Amino acid sequence: MTLAWIPLLLGACATGELTLSPSSLDFGEVDFNDEPKDCDPDEGGCMPTSVRVENSGDATVSVTGGGWEEDYLCIEGFSGGSLDLGVLNPGSFFDLEIAVCGKDPGYGTPISGAITFTPDSGERAALEWSFTPQRDLGEDTGDP
Repeated sequence: MTLAWIPLLLGACATGELTLSPSSLDFGEVDFNDEPKDCDPDEGGCMPTSVRVENSGDATVSVTGGGWEEDYLCIEGFSGGSLDLGVLNPGSFFDLEIAVCGKDPGYGTPISGAITFTPDSGERAALEWSFTPQRDLGEDTGDP
């Protein structure tokens, strides 16, 4: 009896691979005196920056994200601290507009965190972000 060998493609071997561009966001010092005052999220926040999430792997993946705090960042089109980017085919991408939208715990204190992007197969990718809120409160002359 002769067995015919049939090549099989194993779906388990194919994975998505997420590439982030830029790979991190350092907004630096953010001046809360500038427009929009207090980095109002309804006005798009301060220093909006485009971030590309690309599937550079060889399989189609569904991508979700989380770990961002709306007290500090706003992402155009998303709220609630979670992201659902949907399905990304190999070579396709999703562009996010990310801006600073808050300042707690106050001025002069560096704030940082990470947004984690999770494909349904393959490795997670983390976008680390940071900024330092600033505001010129003027000189205190002691006059009432």
